Amino acid sequence: GIRTGDAIRRYADAGIRRIILGSAVLDPHFQDLLAEYGEYIVAGVDARDSMVAVHGWKTVSSVRALEFIKRLKNSGLGEIIYTDISTDGMLTGPNVEAMRQILEQAPGVNLVASGGVSSMDDIQSLSGLGPLGLKGCIVGKAYYDGRIDLREALLRFS
Repeated sequence: GIRTGDAIRRYADAGIRRIILGSAVLDPHFQDLLAEYGEYIVAGVDARDSMVAVHGWKTVSSVRALEFIKRLKNSGLGEIIYTDISTDGMLTGPNVEAMRQILEQAPGVNLVASGGVSSMDDIQSLSGLGPLGLKGCIVGKAYYDGRIDLREALLRFS
């Protein structure tokens, strides 16, 4: 829900150093926000079937996620969280191939994988993308369900 420079400023002034913007990256004034707060901004790019989804995943656009990520990277954005919403919360494994394609076709992007991580094997599969630029992954439901021991994952993959 962070969409304005004032909101970003409040969080930054409170000591927050990573502020995730979702649909706000589509705002015509996004470049202004990036120019002023770029060191804090991380873009959240959600996709279904490789197409960008916005407004709480309710609307799937005609914009290809890869092209959108390239535009964000070229605009100077430092980090992107990519969520494959068809796998998010499903515990069926991440879409490693989609992440690989993004990293290979948008070299230099700092990508964080989100969606579908269900086991240490999934984290292992994603770790193979580290040399291509995968910065990390988000583990949600699998952690809460006790499928992944966070301490073990940090020891193994840090």
